[in-house]
Amino acid sequence: MVLQDLREKTSAQHRQLESHPLLHQLTSGQLSTGVYNTILQKFYGFFSPLEELISQYSPEDYLEDYQERRKAQLLLQDLNKIDNDHFSQQLPDICDDLPNITNTDGAMGALYVMEGSTLGGQMISRHVEKTLGFTPSNGTAFFYGYGKDTGKRWKKFQQAMQQYTSRQLTHTQLITGAQHTFSKLNTWLSL
Repeated sequence: MVLQDLREKTSAQHRQLESHPLLHQLTSGQLSTGVYNTILQKFYGFFSPLEELISQYSPEDYLEDYQERRKAQLLLQDLNKIDNDHFSQQLPDICDDLPNITNTDGAMGALYVMEGSTLGGQMISRHVEKTLGFTPSNGTAFFYGYGKDTGKRWKKFQQAMQQYTSRQLTHTQLITGAQHTFSKLNTWLSL
C-alpha cells in the first residue's frame, strides 16, 4: 500500500525530473562524453551528501544492506574512468540544498527515490554503452547499479519499506521526503 502511495504521490515530481533537459540528453542519440561527464558530476554532487544525511538515521536498521547500496563511490569510479585528467584535479561541486530530512521517515523516502533510479539505470547503462562505448567496468557502474540483480534488489528494498511502514499510522513524512528528493535533484541539475 505505501509503495503505491509513494508512486502516486511522487508521480508529478518524477515526471518533472525525467523531463529535465540534462537527463533528456542522457537517452539521446546525440549524447556526448562531455554531457555524460556533467551528468555524473551532478549526480555525485547530490548523491554523496544525501547518502551522508540518510546515514544519520540508521537505515541499516530497516535495510540491512544499506552500506552496499550507497552509490556515490560508483559515480567517482565512473568519473575517474571517463575523465581521469580533469577528475584528478578537482572533485565535483557538492549540493548544499538537500531535501529537509529530519527523521527516518524522510530518509526512507529519499532512499525510495535513490533505489528506484536503479531500475531506469539499466536502460541508461545500455544506451551509454551503445552510444559512447562505456561499460560497467569503465564508465557506467553507477547506472548499471546491481546489474542482473537489480530486480531482486528492488524487491528486497520494497519488502524492507513495507516492513518499516507496517508499524506506522501515517506515511506523510516518508512521502514528503521522496517528493522533496525528486524536487531538490531537479533543482540541482538546473544549476
